[in-house]
Formats: sequence, structure tokens, C-alpha cells
Amino acid sequence: MWYHVFIGGCMREFLGSGVLAWDGSERRSDRYGCVSLMDGPHSTSSRQLQTRREGCHGRLVVVVKETRQSHHIGDLLRGVFPTTPNVGEEIVLGEGTLFIERT
Repeated sequence: MWYHVFIGGCMREFLGSGVLAWDGSERRSDRYGCVSLMDGPHSTSSRQLQTRREGCHGRLVVVVKETRQSHHIGDLLRGVFPTTPNVGEEIVLGEGTLFIERT
């Protein structure tokens, strides 16, 4: 799926576009706190995000630009399974202090 990612509440700032993903350690640690934007569904490197809002409290929001069928089984322990959002749908991923891990 291709997404645009924004931070903010009433004042949005565009952070980037790409395929939304997370590292497997997020699921294994039961944290689900970090996501990344990739160049494509099979990419191994994430896109670098630039923002003036790092360290600020806000809401991480994605806007679905394109979808694809997921082959992920979900999180069986939590009873969470993948669904396909609608193009144009806005999804709040979380709220808190924005941080960016630079690699």
C-alpha cells in the first residue's frame, strides 16, 4: 500500500510518502511504536523523513493512496488481522512524541 504520512492535529506537516512497514521486532516486543516508509513492498531500506516537528507531541496520520492485498497473518495472540483500507482513508497510527530514528 502506498501512503502519505502527516504529523499534527489541526496543523499538519507532510512527512513523506511510501509503503508503510514496521520492523518485526516491534511485533515481537509487543511495542508497535515505530513504523517506516519504504520505496516498495519488497524494499529493504527505509526513506529518510525530515521534519521541524521532531520532539513535539502530535498525532501520526496516514492517508491511503494505493492498496494491495496483504499476505501477513496478523497478530494471532492479539486477535488482530489485516484488512484493506479504502483509497483516501485517513488512519491515525498513534499519538505521542514524534521521534525519527536515523540510520
